[in-house]
Amino acid sequence: MKIGGSVITDKSKPFTLRKHVLNRIASEIAKAIAETKIRLILVHGGGSFGHFVASRFKNKLTTTSCIEIHEAMERLNRKVVSYLLKHGVKAIPIDTISLFVLKRKHVFKAFLEPIVNALNNDLVPVLYGNVVFDVAEGFSILSGDTIAPCLASKLGFENLFYAIDVDGVYKRYPPRSDDDLLEVLDLHKAKVGVGKIDVTGGMANKLIEIAKWIKGKKVKVILFNALKKNHVYMVLRKLK
Repeated sequence: MKIGGSVITDKSKPFTLRKHVLNRIASEIAKAIAETKIRLILVHGGGSFGHFVASRFKNKLTTTSCIEIHEAMERLNRKVVSYLLKHGVKAIPIDTISLFVLKRKHVFKAFLEPIVNALNNDLVPVLYGNVVFDVAEGFSILSGDTIAPCLASKLGFENLFYAIDVDGVYKRYPPRSDDDLLEVLDLHKAKVGVGKIDVTGGMANKLIEIAKWIKGKKVKVILFNALKKNHVYMVLRKLK
């Protein structure tokens, strides 16, 4: 499950956590795991932490900017994990920069054994979008929207969920009526918008990465509004 940064942070205010939302989501995840015994990987976005810092550098990544982005994302990750632990989820943070190497902004190498070992020990790995090493460019930003479908594809998961801050994907954005919401996604017809400080491409990037990694694979992909109470729980509960 990819949890959007716009869900757990207020992207209009730098370094601002939506504590009540994160607390509720953590409790819903805990409840679903207790009832279903599912194997779950969590990936979260940068929101007003990573995206805010990255947007200041206008994609010109230097050693200094990479350190700042990495520190901001680690800070957010610690907060996410702390809420999960508070509700009894056996969450373990896994640093993205230690797992992935890119080449010209595309995944070049992925060291996934730590994730597999965590799952085999009944832990919930918690990854996050972050700056990583790029063999061609030095550093690049690896979005959680790339990490999630990449993991689903490489590890053979059958379900991929995106917890976002709207009801799904619309024919046009902003929507003019409920009829604009697509129940079944057609990538050729969907028109999506991109947020002002979302340096990884917002909804457009989600759809591109889903199509790239999941094409030809039997993976159910659901995008749902995680700002609505019990939606996270209901999505995970259906896996039983």
